[in-house]
Amino acid sequence: LLIQVLCGILDPIFIENLISTLSAYFPDAVIIGTTTAGEICRGKVYEHSVVVSFSFFEKTGLKAVAVEGTDSRALGMQVRESLVEEDTKVIIAFLDGIKGNGDEFLRGLALDNSQIVVAGGLAGDNGKMEETYVFSGGKVLKHGVVACALLSKDLEVNTHYSFNWVPFGKEFSITKAKDNVVYEIDGRPALDVYVKYFGDEILKHPISAMEIPIAVRRDHHLVARACVGIDKETKSVTYAGDLKEGERFKFSIGDPNLIYESAHATLSFLQKVPVETVFVYSCVARKQLLGSSIEI
Repeated sequence: LLIQVLCGILDPIFIENLISTLSAYFPDAVIIGTTTAGEICRGKVYEHSVVVSFSFFEKTGLKAVAVEGTDSRALGMQVRESLVEEDTKVIIAFLDGIKGNGDEFLRGLALDNSQIVVAGGLAGDNGKMEETYVFSGGKVLKHGVVACALLSKDLEVNTHYSFNWVPFGKEFSITKAKDNVVYEIDGRPALDVYVKYFGDEILKHPISAMEIPIAVRRDHHLVARACVGIDKETKSVTYAGDLKEGERFKFSIGDPNLIYESAHATLSFLQKVPVETVFVYSCVARKQLLGSSIEI
């Protein structure tokens, strides 16, 4: 039994009590969870609530790990050492959303030539960009990762994703950056560039910056980086993945028409593969852009 907890209540004591209760009722279950910026269940989107997902497996083993730390690459390496075995089919991972760097985590996991599917995402905090939690095995971590491996020779797994953000406007250059923090754009403080083009409301409501990820081209692919934090003192912007000095980018905006078309493409994909359950992990940027229409 795999229990995934998607929690919009950002109270570690509440989370500890919830895990304790679930563990008492289901002592043999593997439990992993994350705080969120909205919870998805049966086609509906909720806020400040808790969604608990139960998945029963007949021929699949489960193995979970919780690792504390802020070095995302090291966290990925520890997850790989703990969970990757001959029969590992899937790794579901939840990484903290403030210090976590998704790219570095995946580099540490280093599964480029593997058939193992990786799913999950970065934790949320209802758009505050202040404090997130991930949890498993009785541990509630402010900084770190929790992950679960699905081990099976018989399990059939298919993965699909939808992006649909379109670059627009002028091209910018990253002139000062370290890992996933950008300090200067075109020689100016990064936050000043955001304020110039999108207004000073972005200082009061940082989550609005998530709607306009920056898009860079790497190896002929468009890679998006969503803002996950701003620092008013250093005027820097933190992103969900790394960026390099000298890289050029455009801001991007979601195209609702493309998003709806992509939903039909996803449905078509699902109709062609054997499906008993679908796990959905969606970016808050999509929710911010579409509002209640996201349920369509």
